Amino acid sequence: MEMRFNGFGGAENTSNKPIGIQKSSQQQKPNIDPEFRQKLIQTLKQRLVESGWKAKVGNKCEEIIQQYGVENIDLNMLIDNVTPFARHAIPDDIKRELLFQIQEYLEDNM
Repeated sequence: MEMRFNGFGGAENTSNKPIGIQKSSQQQKPNIDPEFRQKLIQTLKQRLVESGWKAKVGNKCEEIIQQYGVENIDLNMLIDNVTPFARHAIPDDIKRELLFQIQEYLEDNM
């Protein structure tokens, strides 16, 4: 599976297969509607911007670049350094909101 940084403290799947949807020999994963997945991604992006999370992560990136020096850091190093901060900084209310939407979807569609 190929991944790339998406600018929101995470990575996006760049392969044609959805993350977590591939069939395994041990269990079959549910088939998630691509439209629902896109709606979740849009909601997440909007809520992260509204909460100030994106600005906080941007400031943390600038801090890390200053710490290492622009000539001494590459994208992978920056991602490795900012990811733990970015994940921890996601507000709990956003996590609960998305979890609720996923649970509703699964109850209605599975």
